[in-house]
Amino acid sequence: MILQKNRAVIAVFIFVSLFFGQFINRARASGITIAPASLDVSLKNDTDVEEQFISVKNNYTTKLKFAVEISTADPVTGKPLENISGNSELSGVIIADRTEFELEASKSTNLKLVFKDNVKLSPGGHYISVAIRPIDDAGVSVGLKTLISANVYLIKEQGAIRNVMASNLKLPKILFSLPRSLNLDFSNDGNVQLAPTAAVYISSSKTNFTNPYSKGVINESSRTVFPGKKITLNSQLNPIKRILWPGRVYAVAIYRIPGGAPSKLSQSALYIPLWFILAILLFLGLIYKIRKKFKKLKFNRA
Repeated sequence: MILQKNRAVIAVFIFVSLFFGQFINRARASGITIAPASLDVSLKNDTDVEEQFISVKNNYTTKLKFAVEISTADPVTGKPLENISGNSELSGVIIADRTEFELEASKSTNLKLVFKDNVKLSPGGHYISVAIRPIDDAGVSVGLKTLISANVYLIKEQGAIRNVMASNLKLPKILFSLPRSLNLDFSNDGNVQLAPTAAVYISSSKTNFTNPYSKGVINESSRTVFPGKKITLNSQLNPIKRILWPGRVYAVAIYRIPGGAPSKLSQSALYIPLWFILAILLFLGLIYKIRKKFKKLKFNRA
C-alpha cells in the first residue's frame, strides 16, 4: 500500500517537472527584443525631418507576424496611452516604414521611424511609445501576448523652454554640529523635462568654496524633473575638515541644467561647537565658585 502511494507521488512529481520544465523552456525561448529602449529626438524647425531606427528581434521559436503600434505615453511609466492617429498634435509627426511585418525565428529587422514637425505640435517635450506586438496567424499560437515598446522623447525646439529653479535650501539659525546632508527642491517651469545637478558645500564663505568643511553632489542618478512638477533631492555631505571655532557658516548650492549656465543658492547659520558651550559653562562655573569663595572670606573677616 505504501509502495503504491510512493509510486503515485513519484509519477505526479515527474509529470509536474516535465510540464513546468517545458513551460520554462518556452518562456525563455519566447519574447521580443527591441533596441534601443529609448530615443531622444529634436525637431529644430518646421521643415526639419529626423530618421531613427530601432532593431526588433523575434526570440520565439517560430516565424511570426508583428504589428507596430504608435501611441502617446505616460511620462513616468512609459505605458502606452492613446493611438496617435486620434491625436491632432502628434498625428503625422512620427511614421513607421511598416505597420506590420514578419520575422523568422531568432531573426531581427530594423524598423525605420521618420519624425516630421506639425504646425499643430506644441513647443517642448512629448512622450511617445512605439510598441511591437505579435499577431496570431492561423495555425500558429503565440501564447502569452507579449508587448514591448521603445519610449520616444520628442522635443519641438521652436518655443521650447528649459527652466528649472532650485529652492528651499534650509539651515537652522544655530548649528551645534555640521549637517550630514542637505535637501534641495527643483521645480520645472518650462516645457522640457530636465535632469538638474548641483554641487553643495558647507563653507566659511558663500563665494569661495576651495576649502570647504564638507561637500556633496545632488542628483548623481540624473532623476528627471517633468514640466510643471517639483521634486526634492538629497545629498549626503562628505566631511573634509573640522571646524574648531564659533562663527558663521554657509550652505551653498551651485546648480545647473544640461547645457545651461550655473546658478547659486545660499543659506547661512551661526555655528557654535559643543566644546565651546562646555568651555563657557565651565568658565561660568569657575567664576561662580570664585565669587562664592570670595564672599565667604569677606564674611569671615567681618
